[in-house]
Amino acid sequence: MDLIGPLPPSRGNIYCLTCIDRFSNWMETIPLDNISADTVARAFYSNWIARFGTPHKLITDRGTQFRSETLQTLSKICGIKLQHTAAYHPACNGKVERLHRTLKTALKAHNNLSWIDTLPTVLLGLRTAIQEDNNHSIAQIGYGESLRLSGEFFSEPSIRTASEGFANNLQKQMETVGPRITRRNSSRHIFVNKDLQNCSHVFQRIDRVRKQLESPYEGPFPVIERKAMSLLTTVSE
Repeated sequence: MDLIGPLPPSRGNIYCLTCIDRFSNWMETIPLDNISADTVARAFYSNWIARFGTPHKLITDRGTQFRSETLQTLSKICGIKLQHTAAYHPACNGKVERLHRTLKTALKAHNNLSWIDTLPTVLLGLRTAIQEDNNHSIAQIGYGESLRLSGEFFSEPSIRTASEGFANNLQKQMETVGPRITRRNSSRHIFVNKDLQNCSHVFQRIDRVRKQLESPYEGPFPVIERKAMSLLTTVSE
């Protein structure tokens, strides 16, 4: 569990509480208007414990909200083993840190400062995408079946299956599902738009420290000259 923010204000919210299950990778992102200890503890109970049950272990960084007496008391009442990462070593909570990067990248792609309206769609996409390490979506592992997306207008014919046989098969399948180490530097090719060689305008990446959710590109700028591995453009000040 961790916090994102401060973000650009959206309906009075400038923070998000993020929670992710280490097995299924199911994530929840809860918008918050403040990050007081009471607010964080209440959001965690209402949006995670009340929906999915009590986790055996909760890993957080050493933020004051997570070391507060409020969260300590909640953990004792619910029987949660509360564990904090080592100081200046966020890699211990790397799964939620990667979620933060993915969320910010997806929200930037929508180029919409009202991120609270975009967030549900982004989460739906993450939960239904097939994961490389286990070849299943997050929803399949969490719910046992895929989520139906809005574009799926035609349902596949239903297959009648004996309930006992179905339950046994589902249990066997879930036992085989497990995370594998993903090669981050795999053979995945960098995407290059096929129209790049013929386009009249391009966007340029911003190579400076950017604000939260600021678009990583600016433009478009007209193409003046093409070279083998680069383009020459005119950038207005």
